[in-house]
Amino acid sequence: FKSSLRWDYRQEKVNPELEKVIMKTIAAFGNTDGGILLIGVDDDKNILGLEQDFKTLKKKDADYYEVHLRNLMHKMMGVKYVSKYIRTQFEKLESEEYVGKIKVIPAKEPLYLKFKNKNGQLEEKFYVRSGNSSHEIKSIAEINDYINTKFK
Repeated sequence: FKSSLRWDYRQEKVNPELEKVIMKTIAAFGNTDGGILLIGVDDDKNILGLEQDFKTLKKKDADYYEVHLRNLMHKMMGVKYVSKYIRTQFEKLESEEYVGKIKVIPAKEPLYLKFKNKNGQLEEKFYVRSGNSSHEIKSIAEINDYINTKFK
C-alpha cells in the first residue's frame, strides 16, 4: 500500500521522493516474487484515493496520471521491462475515489533502477523485497549471487 505517488500527506505538498519510493517497490517486486501495489490506500488500508495526486498534474484525471506514472517507469526501468512485467489499472470506487493498482509479474531478468544522483549522474541500483519492505543490495558480490540464484 502507498498513500500516493506525489502528494506528501505529512508535509501537505508535492514530494518527488515519493515517486522514487514507488519505483523502488515496483523494482523490488519484479526482482523477487512479483506483487501488487495499491496507490491511494494507506498502510491501515484506509482509502485515500488519488485526487490529491491528480491535483499536482497538468491534467487532473486518471488517464494523465497513468501517462505520468508510465513515463516515470519507462525512464527508470526501460520500456521493454515495463511492457513485459508491469500491468496498471485504475479503479473508480463507489465512493467516487480512484485507486491505482500496479501488478508486477516476477521478472525473468534482473532490473536495475536508474536514478540521477546529487551530481546529476545516472546511477543504477538493485532492489529486492524482504518481507513487507524493499531493500537495496549494494554489494556487487551479493547482487551477483542473488542474480545467479534467482534468474539462472
